[in-house]
Amino acid sequence: MQGHGGGPKSRAGKAASSRNAVTHGLTASAPVVRQVESIEDWERHAEQVIASIEPEGYLETQLAVRAAGLLWRLRRVAEYEAEH
Repeated sequence: MQGHGGGPKSRAGKAASSRNAVTHGLTASAPVVRQVESIEDWERHAEQVIASIEPEGYLETQLAVRAAGLLWRLRRVAEYEAEH
């Protein structure tokens, strides 16, 4: 079975193939699903959420970043529900 299968071997190939079946991004581990969202929109969103919270110190900053991520995912869910 020479020359066949097993999937990609390189990191880049594995990363690319991991995104092959993205349909809605609801279970995505990365904040931005490149097929349907832009990194610029995510960065703007995260900056605005963090600025609104005005965190002080490490813990508050981590909570603000987490809030930004959760709000981003909730927006994604709402858009998916509206389409289906």
